[in-house]
Parts: sequence; C-alpha cells; structure tokens
Amino acid sequence: KERNIDFVLMIPENFPIQMDVSKVERIILNLISNAFKFVPDSGKILCELKTEGTMASIYIADNGPGIPIHLRDQIFEKFRQIEEGDSRSFGGTGLGLAIVKEFVDLHLGSIGVFDSFLGGALFKVQIPIYAPIHIEETEQPVKTEEFVPALMSSINELKKNKIETKELTNSYNRSKVLIVEDNAEMRKYIFNTLCDDFNLSVAVDGKQGLEKAILEKPDIIVTDIMMP
Repeated sequence: KERNIDFVLMIPENFPIQMDVSKVERIILNLISNAFKFVPDSGKILCELKTEGTMASIYIADNGPGIPIHLRDQIFEKFRQIEEGDSRSFGGTGLGLAIVKEFVDLHLGSIGVFDSFLGGALFKVQIPIYAPIHIEETEQPVKTEEFVPALMSSINELKKNKIETKELTNSYNRSKVLIVEDNAEMRKYIFNTLCDDFNLSVAVDGKQGLEKAILEKPDIIVTDIMMP
C-alpha cells in the first residue's frame, strides 16, 4: 500500500565530522525507520543534519502520535514494551533504540526525545565533530560528498522496503555468538564490535553464561577464561 509519506532530508554542503561512518549511518536510519512506523498515511518526516558549534546535530521529526514525557527515557531500554492508554501503543523497541543510544554514547554524544514542531516526536542526537584526543584517530573527517550519497542510497532502500528498516536488531540468518563478560565496559565494547555481523546474546557471569550456552547453543562463545 502506498503511504504517501512526505520525507524531507536537509544536509548542509559542509558536514565534516570524525565518526564511525557505519554506526552514525545506522543511528540515522534506525531513527528514520522508527518515524516511518508511527506516522500516519500521508504523514511527514524531517531529517536534518547540521553543525552547532563543536557538535554535529541530527534531528528526526515526525507528525506521529508523539511520546509522553514520562515515557521518554524508557524507550531506550532493551525490549521495552511501552503503552499509553488504550489507544496508543509504541510496541516493543527490541534492541533498536537501545543500541542507537549505545552508538551515540560510543561517540560521547547525547540523544533525547522532545515534542516535534510537526506535532509528533523529535529525536535529537548530538555528537562531537572531532574525536576526543585520547581516542586514536583512524580516519580523517568524513566529507559530505562521500557520506551523503551512501546515506541517501540506504534511505531510498528503506523507503522502498528493500531492506528490513536497518533497525539495529539481531538477524536470524547470522551466526549466534554468546558474550560472557562480567566487566560492563568490556561487555559493551565487545557487543558494539560484533553487533553488525552476528546474532548476539549476553551473559554477565559464568553461571548465566553456562545456562545460556546450554539453552541457546551458540555457534561461538566469547568469554574471559579467568572469570569465575
């Protein structure tokens, strides 16, 4: 069914930023996908990228049902089911928005949800234009003319439903990897490193890891052999 969504993308001519290109692209695509889920037929979605001082800002606005203030922190929780009354259901967010937040945090950025001038929800992401000095620089700032065409191609595929919305969820046709790690920071690092390519499950200690290994039968287990 043709939904006739009015989608507008606004990107400045100059948008240089030191970033993990694949993760920033996934942040944008997942937020756009989220907007497509909730806008009505003939709805409106605006995606704007711009620089504000030392920060790169990403705005995704729509005219969907919006998100109540008291629920706005909860939508970033993994597998959170959020409902407001009988008429509004936000459904399960799976790992999508939770990992978006993790990717934003990985860039030492911030993400928030506000009321949109279009009448629905406004997601605002801000990440530093330049990588922190303690992080080894592996890439030069990405040029707009290199980043935008790839982003537009992915967005067009998203709109035509040729890809499964690029949500950051686990894919069933990928190898299953169980991560067993009791250190939260290391666990997060391993997860972020592998999440693009594998179907992941996480355990926070050896006992839980053993239980999940027996139950889920993963293809690979990544663990600290010194962990109790």
